[in-house]
Amino acid sequence: MDVPLREYIESIFREKDKAYDAALRAQRESLELAANALSHRLETMNQFRAQVLEERGLYVRHDQLQGLIERMQKLEETDANRGGRLWAVGIGLMITAALLGTLVTLALRHIGG
Repeated sequence: MDVPLREYIESIFREKDKAYDAALRAQRESLELAANALSHRLETMNQFRAQVLEERGLYVRHDQLQGLIERMQKLEETDANRGGRLWAVGIGLMITAALLGTLVTLALRHIGG
């Protein structure tokens, strides 16, 4: 084999090796960038998940809210009934006082008169 041919073939191999090395470096850099991007994305997703879990404790489930609304309605009805009863008792006392006053006035007129 001639020296120039051998050198030519070796130079082709060197050029191919350089090209493969460059391609391999580019693939490694690309893979590293993708891994970093994925890591960042997963970190962001974990932060979002933690925020959702934290906020979950701030909200009331629908069934719990419905139970609270029903309890409040019962309390309002009870309070309204109690208020109505007190109003009726007050009116009854006023009528009784008015009747007693009228009876006392009539009795005093009858006795004094």
